[in-house]
Amino acid sequence: MRGVSIFTTAISFLLPLTIALAEDQRSSLARGSSISIQDDTTTTILVSPHGHFSCGFYKVATNAFTFSIWFSRSSEKTVAWTANRDAPVNGKGSRLTFRRDGSLALVDYNGAVVWSTNTTATSASRAELDNSGNLIVMDQAGHRLWKSFDSPTDTLLPLQPMTRDTKLVSASARGLPYSGLYTFFFDSNNILSIIYNGPETSSIYWPNPYERSWENGRTTYNSSQYGILNQEGMFLASDKLHYLKFSKEASSSQLLASKPSHICKVTEKDAYPSSQMFEGSNSKFKFGYFLSSALTLLVVEVILVTVGCWATYKWGRRPEIRDEGYTIISSQFRRFSYKELEKATGFFQEELGSGGSGAVYKGILDDNRKVAVKKLNDVIHGEQEFRSELSIIGRVYHMNLVRIWGFCAEKTHKLLVSEFVENGSLDRVLSNHQSVFPVLPWSQRYNIALGVAKGLAYLHHECLEWIVHCDVKPENILLDKDFEPKIADFGLVKLLNRGPSTNILSRVHGTRGYIAPEWALNLPITGKADVYSYGVVLLELVKGNKVSRWVVDGEEEVELAVKRTVDILKEKLASGDQSWLLDFVDCRLNGEFNYSQAALVLNTAVSCLDEDRRKRPSMNSVVEILLSLME
Repeated sequence: MRGVSIFTTAISFLLPLTIALAEDQRSSLARGSSISIQDDTTTTILVSPHGHFSCGFYKVATNAFTFSIWFSRSSEKTVAWTANRDAPVNGKGSRLTFRRDGSLALVDYNGAVVWSTNTTATSASRAELDNSGNLIVMDQAGHRLWKSFDSPTDTLLPLQPMTRDTKLVSASARGLPYSGLYTFFFDSNNILSIIYNGPETSSIYWPNPYERSWENGRTTYNSSQYGILNQEGMFLASDKLHYLKFSKEASSSQLLASKPSHICKVTEKDAYPSSQMFEGSNSKFKFGYFLSSALTLLVVEVILVTVGCWATYKWGRRPEIRDEGYTIISSQFRRFSYKELEKATGFFQEELGSGGSGAVYKGILDDNRKVAVKKLNDVIHGEQEFRSELSIIGRVYHMNLVRIWGFCAEKTHKLLVSEFVENGSLDRVLSNHQSVFPVLPWSQRYNIALGVAKGLAYLHHECLEWIVHCDVKPENILLDKDFEPKIADFGLVKLLNRGPSTNILSRVHGTRGYIAPEWALNLPITGKADVYSYGVVLLELVKGNKVSRWVVDGEEEVELAVKRTVDILKEKLASGDQSWLLDFVDCRLNGEFNYSQAALVLNTAVSCLDEDRRKRPSMNSVVEILLSLME
């Protein structure tokens, strides 16, 4: 009886757990449902009845997610299908919604529809994930209105058909979701082919384009254009393509369109001995035959030497690309040759400025665009930073960030090409003691403060890869012809993963006077380090001079000068009286400024400069604060 009691107790304990798991791993999604990303991790929405496949939000980067189907029981959650491979959504606020109009839609944080099914204005009632890994939208009668099998990405699952309307597109690189350069499809001749779509050229990659279809073991006469991967791992197609086999041990049946194998045909030919150059029983030597043979060999040798020299010359001139990331990014923006940039800059004559990572030169491209060319001199130590920048730079765009137009990577030469910003850096305006520039009116200063805040908020919260700038200062804030601010040098930073144990940056980045206290304390660096630097920039905008000029008689460190200024401001702001602002704000304004805005900016600066980073506001909060008094 005791055993029966224990068994009954165990059943009563496991039953609610089983029910909870069943609710958590739903098999269908009803019309009108909406699900958001949870806990900033891969979120499962649907699970196939047998549990082999899962569907949901798949994490592809720090703050980037795709709506995907993956193998539930594989150790790496191998992805079989993705809806939005080229447009990942933000990790905050994005959702999958089964709309009232019948469409299943993926909505980004800003409300933009990134992907949806073509089931609008239908009687669609639910979405299900079946045991074959097929996501299906159907009506109440079970009629299939849309299937993921009809729009594969780079994988063909068992029993998934390959038709005239479907194609497989390779991934851009291992581990990345983005579309690559190879496409597997039925061509106009009813032949399954792989085509290479490069940034500069497009060509048939497979089968051998120089051989006829029957020589490649294919037929063009069956126009059904149909193929299928059976459960034994054999791919059978209407063009007689049937030799792609997959081992039973493979975790998934993937057609890897990115790396097909060419079929090499070996033809046996008779080898005639050299004695056949002599004829007759008396072995008399035919001089004419020998001479023609020798001349032929000589011509062939000259051709080979010439081709070899040409190939060596071209090989030496080619850009040195050792990393897979360079190929990926070349499709995002243009690659320049070093000679092009030498010509554009007049052999790097006009220097705009220089920093720890290299000098910046003014240039003019062939289309008359003015550019800024950053030449990274420290190749040995700076190459990894350069690669990190290239891996994200093509997807970063904001009106308050300097736009990068291209790069150069040839042997030891590493350069970045960005837009030319007309009015130079903010520090030139703040350090304008010779009256080269007009005094910035208060309205422009407030707009600069707001624009920089928006740019940093984008880097910290909206960019698919959260970026910490690590060197926010007036020298890295450029002003265009309308004095709109643009943050520069944001690419030469480390990308941080969200989490309490983040401590990626091993050495101090930044400039004295702008460096947050956590750098010295060897604490993990987050976006709050940029918030501190931004606070210093706010004080500089209000006072009208650089932080380096705040030092009293050269007797104190610049960090102590910042702390002393913050302590004074705390007392002044707490008093409630605003008359002191006239003495604190840049005297060149002659009292022509908005007192309420000045007090708000200074109060924000004090919050940003709190030594306890947990008390500093986020850049999103700073934007909202400044917008509250925007005229």
